[in-house]
Amino acid sequence: MERVALVALVLSAMTAGCLGEEPAEPIPTGQIDGAVVDPLLRPFGGQIVYLSELGLQDATSPMGGFTFRDVPVGAYTLLVAREGTRGAVAFVDVEADKVTKVILQLLPVEQVLPTMAMFPHESMHQGLAFPQTPCGDCTWSVRLDEGAPAEVVFEAQWDGTTGGQDGMRFEVLDDQGNLLYRSPVETNGPVSISIDGDDIPAGATTLTMLAFFGDHFTPRVNFQVLSVMTLYYGATKAELFQQE
Repeated sequence: MERVALVALVLSAMTAGCLGEEPAEPIPTGQIDGAVVDPLLRPFGGQIVYLSELGLQDATSPMGGFTFRDVPVGAYTLLVAREGTRGAVAFVDVEADKVTKVILQLLPVEQVLPTMAMFPHESMHQGLAFPQTPCGDCTWSVRLDEGAPAEVVFEAQWDGTTGGQDGMRFEVLDDQGNLLYRSPVETNGPVSISIDGDDIPAGATTLTMLAFFGDHFTPRVNFQVLSVMTLYYGATKAELFQQE
């Protein structure tokens, strides 16, 4: 019996040698330790952190900490999201037998509250008869101190002439000379001009409204133009007043 066992052991050793089997070397790994914090570096507990390349996730502890163990050596992306924040991302390199530390900071999304600024304007012309030329006193400008608004609305009205027509045209330009609006035809009644904030060139700091007397303008005395330019920041006029 002992002889049979010895033969079996010898054959097993010979077979293993013939097949060239060698014990597999362990894959080098490391560890990722991190924390999720707010803008004041206070911990965010209960947040899910994703290790995207491996499809792994870990929930942060009450102290904001998370850990990924036995991570193969390499480059990885860590992600965390939370409503009301921009989320956070970090790129880490894991080294063999080392702990890589990282902090993910959740910063708030910048909220732009809808605001509006109104700039009334009145142009009076007493004792004057007007040729068909630009109305110099019907030109006014406003600075975009808060940056590009979501929408600019210009509204104007003027006194009429009995038995005639007070035809006028309007233009809107920025301080770089870009024409943002030109009325296609002259109008004889109140006008409302809307300019989308996305159509205002980047870097523009001033908008200028110009009124022109049209071909059918009837010269008269005591002519006046009343207008209001409204800048809507953070929302359009319809959005601000919840209009459809």
